[in-house]
Amino acid sequence: TATLTATPSPACVGDNITLTANPSVNANLYRFQYNSGGGWINMTNPQMGNTNPVLYSSITTNTQFRVKVREALGCNTSSWQPNNQGITVPISNVVTQPINHY
Repeated sequence: TATLTATPSPACVGDNITLTANPSVNANLYRFQYNSGGGWINMTNPQMGNTNPVLYSSITTNTQFRVKVREALGCNTSSWQPNNQGITVPISNVVTQPINHY
């Protein structure tokens, strides 16, 4: 299994999100995916890569992220972490008051 962290969370529109997988055993292969409403899309190519952490550039909407991990020598690939559904990075909306000109 693995825990997945995303920073910053919540994020502002245009922020870059750093995703870090923290596996419970030594793992050296990772498969990251994101879903911003249209289904899960691979962030790593080939499907399992050795890059951890990874960067999701310029977030624009609430987005889910998830990861699978694997040890290169023998162990099976984990299920999607966390909890198959991933974690959601929400977008913070900054509301500003109108400026009155006198």
